[in-house]
Amino acid sequence: MRDFVLLYVNGRQYQLRGSEVFWSLADFLRRKLRLTGTKVVCSEGDCGTCTVLCGKLVDGQVQYQTLLACIRFVYQLDGCHIVTVEGIESHSNLTAVQESMVRCNQANALVNLYTDGTVQVSTGGTEMGQGLQTKVQQLVADEFSIPHVDVNVMPTSTEKNNNTSPTAASAGTDLNGAAAVAACRKLKRRLRQFAAGEFASELDGLARSPRDVRFQQGFVTDRRDPKLSISFADLVAAARRDRVDLGARGFYATPEVDFNRETGRGTPFLYYTQGAAVAEIELDQFTGEVCVPRVDLLIDIGQSINPGVDMGQITGGFIQGMGWVTAETLVYNEQGDLLSHSPTTYKIPAITDVPLDFRCEMFSSNDNRDTVRKSKAVGEPPLMLGISVWSAIRHALSCVADQQPFDLPVPANAETVLLTLEELLHSKTAKIPPH
Repeated sequence: MRDFVLLYVNGRQYQLRGSEVFWSLADFLRRKLRLTGTKVVCSEGDCGTCTVLCGKLVDGQVQYQTLLACIRFVYQLDGCHIVTVEGIESHSNLTAVQESMVRCNQANALVNLYTDGTVQVSTGGTEMGQGLQTKVQQLVADEFSIPHVDVNVMPTSTEKNNNTSPTAASAGTDLNGAAAVAACRKLKRRLRQFAAGEFASELDGLARSPRDVRFQQGFVTDRRDPKLSISFADLVAAARRDRVDLGARGFYATPEVDFNRETGRGTPFLYYTQGAAVAEIELDQFTGEVCVPRVDLLIDIGQSINPGVDMGQITGGFIQGMGWVTAETLVYNEQGDLLSHSPTTYKIPAITDVPLDFRCEMFSSNDNRDTVRKSKAVGEPPLMLGISVWSAIRHALSCVADQQPFDLPVPANAETVLLTLEELLHSKTAKIPPH
């Protein structure tokens, strides 16, 4: 019986012994082999960034299936053939993941008008507290220039919105909001045609002119004669009596999304969101505990649809990212059982972790021409800025490293920080910072 684990990675053979066999496959690939194309983001196997191919010998042939490297241990993969992104040959076709991302860049919405002036809207987006329903309600209300309380956003149902895309990647408003606006504009064209006929008058010399019909503060008017005005509710009721279709379906597909990996040309994304953050930390050398007294954050979200919702998403996303890189640790026993499985053992950020001096601002830009109201995604982009806290911790530790290289894992919790600090202080070249 051999005393090692045999593993094949991208065609090369490795024999592992000792503590390495208890590493997660992701740690082995990244730390030992420096194959950093395998990412570790959630450490729970939910996000899929750690996905690799795992092959086993069956009837003389290697058969592959996908595997989440962050939740599988090396000792569980004895004899397996692992293929990472570095081991996949380049080709000009889209991968399955890329094809699915292109397919998901679409949404549909259903908007119905009622004779009391209220509006009902249904989209494929799922509200999870991120404010999607609020933004859709606001977008629809603004299109018809009516109070937002007159717009009812219905729960997501595939009975009304078929083949919905996942509400993910901070694209919920980009997709579903744009689809709702598209449906609203179909209805506005019908109402303009009808209102133009109502406003036309041979006696006053006013020809039928849909382009002169305006929706303003709950009323529909003709800009050529301000006295020609009717409430939105009355117009809808009159249109219904005249058998005008008062329901419309809107569809939106993100335009110009394509990319050729072989030539490096194309447009993988419609736009980019930029941001920057500076974090100040205090590190306790006796416990490894880290305090974040101040953070300065600036992020570009285009033209904000709802600054209140967006600010909540930005600050919440940053704190979530800070927890990801400093606290949220997955602990397994030797049998592979998850030990940090509840709020008592898995630390997430609390209100007390929010920096006392948290300066967050939105940078307004006007370069987003092809999105709904020129807005940009918000939520996950500021999450990545939480890395600034990890960078600050690493910078603090580098002050005792005497320029020697060292690893600081993510998450850098108090235990990890303290162990790293002790290792640096006890190395030959380390020095204690002056007080």
